[in-house]
Amino acid sequence: MSGWSGHGLLSAATAVLLATTPLACPAAHARDDVLNILTSCDHEDPELLRPFERDNAVQVHFRDIDTVDSVMSIIQQAQPGDWDLVVTDETVLMPMARSGMLAPLNASDFPTTGIPAAVADPRAGSYDNVLYAVPEKFGYFALAFDQARVSAQALSDINEIWKPQYQGRLAIYDSYLPGISYVALSLGKDPSQLDEADLPALHDRLVALKANASVVGDMATTQQALADGQVDIVVGGGAWTTAGIGNDGMVQKGEPAPATPQDSDDDDADDGPPPPPGAHSPAT
Repeated sequence: MSGWSGHGLLSAATAVLLATTPLACPAAHARDDVLNILTSCDHEDPELLRPFERDNAVQVHFRDIDTVDSVMSIIQQAQPGDWDLVVTDETVLMPMARSGMLAPLNASDFPTTGIPAAVADPRAGSYDNVLYAVPEKFGYFALAFDQARVSAQALSDINEIWKPQYQGRLAIYDSYLPGISYVALSLGKDPSQLDEADLPALHDRLVALKANASVVGDMATTQQALADGQVDIVVGGGAWTTAGIGNDGMVQKGEPAPATPQDSDDDDADDGPPPPPGAHSPAT
């Protein structure tokens, strides 16, 4: 990427899942040459769809999902066979499977060669040991930043973004999973092991982070804020935010900023606890 970077501090196992909706009987699938898909944005590009439709002799009909919560409502009101596939995230998979809204899948139909083990793990798409969904895409939910204004070395400290010099320079992607996971790691906690006792510390840390933000919004809003220079850092966007920035005539940025000297011990005194082991990784 020219001028842009995604900084991968969280697991790549944050995935969007593709699942089949239930078919009461073979006849419930109205046509074999049509796929009806409930999907979020960025899946309807003709350049993506045409080769698939041509190679599989099928037409793809889609409906955008405005919010994750709307997925269950749409399917609950549908008849068997109205929808063939749904593209959603992990948070609604288990309620859908538990409610009988999804059809089971055969794992052998979905090869996982080349997919990171944490993403390919069938447990992520299973309920009661039955596979209902597979990864459709995956990426990093962490930091995205303008390399001309912020150095990767500075952001290798997970607590960096709470410092006063970043006030007004942050956009926060408004999704609880990456946000709370990042904050938990900054507190030295395992995001998968949080409980009610952790809520006060998480709350205080989130409020402190919001104080540095000038934008809190969805993926498109935070991506645009980074692209047009309104902010220098997006928290929670990472690789997904930087995808596409710098291409097709979008704003290009300069060379990476030089590495900043290590802060003194006195400067770090109020920056919060040190990052937990394994919380850092190279910029992508």
